[in-house]
Amino acid sequence: MDIRTLLLLSALLSGMHAVVAGLLCRNTKLPGVSAWCAGAVFLSVGIGLAAARGYLTDFMSIVVANGLILLGYAVTWDGMRRFVGRGFSYVVLLLSIVLVSGGIYSFYYHSTVNISLSFRILTVSAFVMFFNAAIANTLFVEKLGRLAVTVVGAAFAFNGIIWIIRVLKLVIDSAMNDFMLSGTTTVVFLYCYMFFVCVFAIGEIWMVKEEMDALGKRTSITQLLLGR
Repeated sequence: MDIRTLLLLSALLSGMHAVVAGLLCRNTKLPGVSAWCAGAVFLSVGIGLAAARGYLTDFMSIVVANGLILLGYAVTWDGMRRFVGRGFSYVVLLLSIVLVSGGIYSFYYHSTVNISLSFRILTVSAFVMFFNAAIANTLFVEKLGRLAVTVVGAAFAFNGIIWIIRVLKLVIDSAMNDFMLSGTTTVVFLYCYMFFVCVFAIGEIWMVKEEMDALGKRTSITQLLLGR
């Protein structure tokens, strides 16, 4: 499949993930789950806008798209912190604002002033790597003796590694000027992203079930998703 089709599939999967997280939020009211839903929505819309490159303005398909992707990971990080019981942190909030704002500025600068696909990929990759590492660390440190939390943490670690590989490949081979023609690396990367989303969606259901069981509110997966 071509890159545009894979982007659309990635956006669709992220959208389905948002629906799953939304159902979990509605039926459990656990802290942080609503942020998982919001994060998935931002990722779905951001990837969808990126897929529309060539049909939308560069500002929408590059700057806004990548900004929403960064925001999606930042919000997910906040949700994971709240889910494992960590309190609100001004440091985390400020760091997220700085990274997302800095990324948006870089996307704008390298798509209008000093046009460079390589720098845009490097920026989004570096910042997303940080967010994935932060989420994985949060879950590994606060795993609470639960397998599901560890599995989801491993999924984010895997996703971070994929972004690292993307950066290393970029260092070896400069990206083309057209993202839609950026080759096999992007195709493999998108397949890995879709795998990650599927694991995260399944893992979050498992995480929520474990948490509900620990609270003495034993529920089935059907109850978690359908409320009955």
